[in-house]
Amino acid sequence: GGAGPVGSRGTGAPFEAAETALRWLFNHDANAEAVDPADLTAKFVNDSGMPNAWVVQVGSFALLDDAATLNQDLTNQGYESYFRLTPGDADNPNLYKVYVGPIINSDEARDTFSRLNQQLDNRAILLRFEP
Repeated sequence: GGAGPVGSRGTGAPFEAAETALRWLFNHDANAEAVDPADLTAKFVNDSGMPNAWVVQVGSFALLDDAATLNQDLTNQGYESYFRLTPGDADNPNLYKVYVGPIINSDEARDTFSRLNQQLDNRAILLRFEP
């Protein structure tokens, strides 16, 4: 008899399955383009005529597996989430960044950010959604 299937732990604290991955969680480019939750506009469209939308960045990982695991955990919790590769350069590694969103409603964006930020010890980042 071998070990049970991976991820068969009970549903306890949020991100339980990603506990180990969270050690590698970092947002080194933290406030590059961070949006202040207090500054969210309720306007549906921005000045260039595009819909306003936001995402919450919940992690940056060097390893694809870590990003995929966190993404799956978020999906299991009912969040709309995705991840995307941000290519590095001479000074920075390639990073797989995990996002929740996009969220078009400013109040919902604020609530989601605040909820995730609490779960992540204030390491979530609110960003404008770039398609």
